[in-house]
Amino acid sequence: MEPFILSPQDQTADEGNITVLECVTGRGAPPPILYWEKDGTKHTGGMVTEVLFGEVGQDGHEQRSSNVQIVASLESAGLYRCAAENPLTKHVIFSENARLTVEGLYHEFS
Repeated sequence: MEPFILSPQDQTADEGNITVLECVTGRGAPPPILYWEKDGTKHTGGMVTEVLFGEVGQDGHEQRSSNVQIVASLESAGLYRCAAENPLTKHVIFSENARLTVEGLYHEFS
């Protein structure tokens, strides 16, 4: 399995807004299992979309694209990375980390 060709990028979001982090794997066969991590542990929040990126090669190698949509909250701030696991060998390759910074909304009450 090849390294990631696109890692998620650092982002700053206002609390309550939706932000999207994206990654694209290198080529691999069999197709990798993708998942996201937040602060070093498997991330189960947000809505994840995964699609084939490009075409499957004659040798069965393919690339995958994954994005995760996150509703920005103070709890969702942190370091995110994409993981690609070979389902046969269980070898995992990680993307670079991306920092999600969330700015809180300040309300004045009268």
